[in-house]
Amino acid sequence: KLVHAVPHLLPLLEDPNRMVGFKVIEALGRISSPESFQALMDVLGGDDHELQAAAEEILAQLRDGE
Repeated sequence: KLVHAVPHLLPLLEDPNRMVGFKVIEALGRISSPESFQALMDVLGGDDHELQAAAEEILAQLRDGE
């Protein structure tokens, strides 16, 4: 199951290549599990405003059922 990938994806949010972080956020949205939802919520509490915005967008899409 994809949910098993979540713990392996989380360290990639710290990758110096920002595109990696954006792709991780995108993947977390596609996994759409309680674990990935929590990971996206955790990004909102981080220091990177661009990653926060990306996580907000994915969470809004999940909320709206897109």
